[in-house]
Amino acid sequence: MIEIKNLTKIVGNHKVIKNLNLEVKKGEVFGLLGPNGAGKTTIIRMIVGLVRITSGEIILNEKNITTEFEEAIREIGAIVETPDLYKYLSGYKNLELFSRMYNTLPKNCIHEAVKLVGLDNRIHDKVKTYSLGMRQRLGIALALLHKPKILILDEPTNGLDPEGIHEMRTYLKKLAIEEGVTIIVSSHLLSEMELMCDRFAILKQGELINIYSMNEKSAQSRYFYDMGNHENISKARVLLRERGFSFDVEGNGLYVNVKREEIPTINEILFLEGIQVFEIIEQRRTLEDHYLSLVGGNTIR
Repeated sequence: MIEIKNLTKIVGNHKVIKNLNLEVKKGEVFGLLGPNGAGKTTIIRMIVGLVRITSGEIILNEKNITTEFEEAIREIGAIVETPDLYKYLSGYKNLELFSRMYNTLPKNCIHEAVKLVGLDNRIHDKVKTYSLGMRQRLGIALALLHKPKILILDEPTNGLDPEGIHEMRTYLKKLAIEEGVTIIVSSHLLSEMELMCDRFAILKQGELINIYSMNEKSAQSRYFYDMGNHENISKARVLLRERGFSFDVEGNGLYVNVKREEIPTINEILFLEGIQVFEIIEQRRTLEDHYLSLVGGNTIR
């Protein structure tokens, strides 16, 4: 649904985005993660046509954003940073006003969007009385009015309370699964991205570091092998290194980075060499672990 090929953005003498390549599938929730200055918002701005592409291509549902802009942009609903709203109007009047920008919207499009984001009880109140989270919900309703095939949200859970975050996550996953909407989300809430996304890209200084599938990430854990003494640890290090396993030494044992189905293989290797193992403890790696191992502990936006 979304193809980004060799995307580059240069501002002055600085490469903000460097030869980025990625694909997002239909009905997928795809996350963009990275520290401040990684280029997440710049990528989103180029996708929606707010920033000119220096080189490379962005293709949305087989339409090139540069050469077929009007056709490509019709596929998109987006919120970039904070949604701009008319605060002196009600939420409903805002939706009604924006709906006039489209020629072929069904009459019930406003009702459906309001119901989806959970603003039924406050939609006729003026926006100036809304909390930040409610404005964020209204912005998403605006983005969904024309039932886009692609939804792009820059920090959609910003300002929401825990209940609102849970509801938003549910809405987005429902859109992707039931409606086949392709969703790109950027956020600084790592735990929420872990629950929300099917895959995520980690960015650093304008470069794509890696793309992870949540299924692949969930299958990867660390297991602590308690070996009791340094002699066992020394032997195990040599054997596991020879077999290509990665590990860290800590205290009386090793943290081995493996999938669950590889544990019997490691156990057999150690047993045949007479290396005693007193305990094996699973330590699942979180999204935060993956993130910090690649980009360090910088602040995330």
